[in-house]
Amino acid sequence: MVTVRMNQPYTPRSPRLLLLSATPHQGDDERFLYLLHLARPDLFQPGERPVAAQLQTPALVETLTRTPKSRAVDWDGKPLFKGHTATTLDVRWTVEETEVSRLLTEYILKSLDFVRDSDRGTQLVVQLVMHTFHKLAASSWPALERALQRRLDSLRGRVERLSELLEGDDDDEQNDEVRDFALPTKAFFENERILLDTLLTRLRSLPSDSKWRSCSDLLAEIGRTEPGAKVLIFTQYRTTQDMLTNRIATLFPGSVVEVIHGDVEMEDRRAARIRFERGSRFMVSTEAGGEGINLQKACHLMVNYDLPWNPMRLQQRIGRLDRYGQKQVVHVFNLRVPDSWDQHISTRLLERLEVIQQTMSAAGPGNLEDYREMILGQVAEQVDAAKLFAASQAGQGVTDEQMDSWIRSALESMSRWRDLFGSDLGMADKRARLKPSLGSAQFKLAFRLACEAQGIRLRETRNSESQFVPEVFNFDLPAAFRDPIFRPTRTMHVVFDREIYAAVRGQELGTVRGQPIRPILAGFGEPFTDWLFQTALHANPGNNAFSFVAGDAWSLGPGWLLVYALRWMGKSRRIASPDSLVICHLNEAGETLHVSPLDALNLITNAVAAPFAGIAPTDAACLPARRLVQQVLKECAMNRDTFAKGAAGTSLLGAARIETGAASAKK
Repeated sequence: MVTVRMNQPYTPRSPRLLLLSATPHQGDDERFLYLLHLARPDLFQPGERPVAAQLQTPALVETLTRTPKSRAVDWDGKPLFKGHTATTLDVRWTVEETEVSRLLTEYILKSLDFVRDSDRGTQLVVQLVMHTFHKLAASSWPALERALQRRLDSLRGRVERLSELLEGDDDDEQNDEVRDFALPTKAFFENERILLDTLLTRLRSLPSDSKWRSCSDLLAEIGRTEPGAKVLIFTQYRTTQDMLTNRIATLFPGSVVEVIHGDVEMEDRRAARIRFERGSRFMVSTEAGGEGINLQKACHLMVNYDLPWNPMRLQQRIGRLDRYGQKQVVHVFNLRVPDSWDQHISTRLLERLEVIQQTMSAAGPGNLEDYREMILGQVAEQVDAAKLFAASQAGQGVTDEQMDSWIRSALESMSRWRDLFGSDLGMADKRARLKPSLGSAQFKLAFRLACEAQGIRLRETRNSESQFVPEVFNFDLPAAFRDPIFRPTRTMHVVFDREIYAAVRGQELGTVRGQPIRPILAGFGEPFTDWLFQTALHANPGNNAFSFVAGDAWSLGPGWLLVYALRWMGKSRRIASPDSLVICHLNEAGETLHVSPLDALNLITNAVAAPFAGIAPTDAACLPARRLVQQVLKECAMNRDTFAKGAAGTSLLGAARIETGAASAKK
């Protein structure tokens, strides 16, 4: 979404405003209207007119751009997103572990039954505690042991708040006020302490941990098939995280394990991400890493040691790796333990979603993945997991009809979204016409040639330790562009490739003369780049045109090289530069041929500069070239709106006299 933000008198406060959202419309038109108002207060006025009257396609097209993942492709039509595969590994408990699970179920049922007739607050606390105990058992035995011990401590008066019992739980699904409830210090039922003591004794005497064994076998297999591959591991609980960190370090001596959880500050998370990308082999994260930390640069393997009941949480985790810039298909491994209610509900939701999607025309083919997070997010808002868990323990399971009602409600919102934001808001399929013929390598070449014309030498970068910094270049700023306040440094570092820039941006690359290396991405819109290429089009004193002798590879002979700028995109133009260029060769006979940008760049690269003090071609001589350019402009603007067609135009950007070796020798 790109627009101009206006203040009250409608004067520009900022030249551009970009708002990004995965799901801006979540079934509430009025809330969506307020969001649109932030971007375009001149088009959307909450409360002044009916909402439906304002949410019309012309205004939305002016404000919003949306391209589903399934339609996001590169210039060659290949998908930008590699996608992911998911493999579920069922953990098989031992006899001893099954007995612990049976005792825990007995404890949960007795606790829930005891408070069935209690006040609503007590029921809410006990439902939350029992649901958490159930999830902890699915996470790890150490996590369950720690929580049960804290419950026992509460009966002895040592733990007073519910948040203390759930300490280290980064699952923020629970309301903060609920988490701060006082934890009952009296027994939930008669002999609760005895059952807790029995449970803890059985837990501490377990001879093996089947879930960890499955995980360690998986990690060992990954090590055999992809030696040294980085692995991202997710869990919901801090105790499980500590256990995994210690056991992985023991299993893979010398490997560094990075850790992210809710108490890790953002700067430390960033440092952990950088270490993981550069050298650390493992990262273990709680839900705190499920958002905001992008790890697709160096990792394509994920292990979900435990699974959140909310499927959207799982999608958010996968989104740390399955995102733009990922080079490989992401492989996700989910560890599933027996009798997990949360994972059972999650699986049933996904299964029902698939069934309904196949029968509802509103969610047509190919749309399911694009809208999955929106659908699952709306379903999650309708579900009280702790309450449903308590009901299920009492034999009141969630019916397919109830699940279908949640999903259908979300699908209806999705249908509303589709009606509002149809194909008009997607990026037009104009790859063939818009595909650039030049890449970063050619831009770097043109940049270097323009620098040489100014007497600037482009150099590879070495840091203070004499280490090369790959693909980072530097040069001394010319006096004409230096400023003691805004550009006090003499040296400027640049990168020409977007992916390389993304890889080095924000990283510690070393220093030069005591100053940190902070490269910028060279490109139009960057002040020095704009200045460099603008001045490159200035002829030398005494000349009114450029002139050079072409190399032997040039086959079109002597004449003129004419470069025309085209403007045809209208309101959708994002920067002030021309929308495209057309390059023509006007030969000695007055004939005009279209020259590709790559051929023109090769011509200039292999040419030798020559003085020229003659006269540039007249308007009449350039008429055939102008006709060719106008035909190209007509094709470009053919499908544009009326405003764009009316504003379309061409201008002569530059002219260069071409001499060949033979023609130059005659003179």
